[in-house]
Amino acid sequence: MSSMNSNLLQSSIVITGSTIDSGSNLIAAHRARTDGSSSFVVDNNSKPILNRIQSPFVNENIMSVVPSAPSIGHQLFNNEKEADIVFLVGPDKNKLWRFPAHSAFLKDISPYFATITNDPNNNNNKEIKIDWCDPEIFEIILKYAYLEELTLNSIEKTLKLFEASNRFQMFSLSKHCLTFLLVKCNNENVIKQLAFFKHYFQILPLEKFSPSHQMISKELLDPIMQLVRRCFDIIDYDGNKILDSEEFLLFSNPELVVAILSRDTLNVSSELDVYNALCRWANHQCKQQRLELTAENKRQVLGDLIYLPRYLIMKRDEFMDGPYKDEILNSDEKQILLNIMMNDNNIELPDAMKPYKMRITRHYESTNIDCDNNNNDDNQATIIQPRLTKSLSYEKGFSEKKKRSVQRKFVKGFVNVMVLIIRVLD
Repeated sequence: MSSMNSNLLQSSIVITGSTIDSGSNLIAAHRARTDGSSSFVVDNNSKPILNRIQSPFVNENIMSVVPSAPSIGHQLFNNEKEADIVFLVGPDKNKLWRFPAHSAFLKDISPYFATITNDPNNNNNKEIKIDWCDPEIFEIILKYAYLEELTLNSIEKTLKLFEASNRFQMFSLSKHCLTFLLVKCNNENVIKQLAFFKHYFQILPLEKFSPSHQMISKELLDPIMQLVRRCFDIIDYDGNKILDSEEFLLFSNPELVVAILSRDTLNVSSELDVYNALCRWANHQCKQQRLELTAENKRQVLGDLIYLPRYLIMKRDEFMDGPYKDEILNSDEKQILLNIMMNDNNIELPDAMKPYKMRITRHYESTNIDCDNNNNDDNQATIIQPRLTKSLSYEKGFSEKKKRSVQRKFVKGFVNVMVLIIRVLD
């Protein structure tokens, strides 16, 4: 029997099993399912700068995958009668949410669930407490596990869901989150996304991966890398707007400020814009640290970040009306920079300034990148309908998906030819 017919036969077994009321039979039928992943995966070879991210969602809003058979999880989800474990979820012990669940079903969802459902330290009633996860996020996790359905309509919630799904080792769900974040990334949420992913990447240099607080699946690295590159593409393209935004002030990590302001491709009207953005960021940091807004304190919080503006590219009047008037640069630094601007080539930069690109002009190659929020409204829901599998490796699942795609295209093409013949005969 061919592989295709074998898959169809197994699907029919699942359909028959879904009509049985017994929970044990439902779980047995679940185990008999044909596995393979059909989740959308970002193309690792795509160019980092795109005219527009090609959305996998129908009408920009919907991404759906047709299931091979009804899900057994529909019979088990929110089923108290067959539940043998209970999750108590939430950071506030007085506001815990209670979720009935099925250990035999969940242990096949991910290694994480397999471990905690078999943990002998859990009490006899199998009450499992999870105090690090938001209850609403956990409800989405369980709904995806049982029903294989997902609706995404918020950047903030999707970031939380990505973090939770990674921790629960539900990497197909993590990929869906990354797809949504990539497609919806724009100049209004790019800072939020980049700040979030500092947990997973050491931005300087960008190519190096550094899991700072938890491990992450290797298969997620390429999609995350593409998302981070997309963030920097948008920041480069709309540099002035990003630097003027309130979101830029929210960077608490100086490395991210360095990562942005040190870019040769940052599209800004003037280096004075970079300097002013740094001053605004320094003011914000002083307030957070309860420091007076003095030039001395601003210099303290900035440290070497004060050397990121390319002062020697500034027009002389810009330098005189901005950095020279302020007291953030010390007197010697200001005078040396001014003398060099006046073509005194016998003066060297101070040692602290030498590693920085004071004389190098930023160069941005104009690209029609779509970074506007008009076509990426967070309020638009992305609905991911039942996927085909759960637990087989991603590589095998994606291979199966491509085979099914070829089969569908062949059938569709054959139907189109037959329709054309009928029309000709008529």
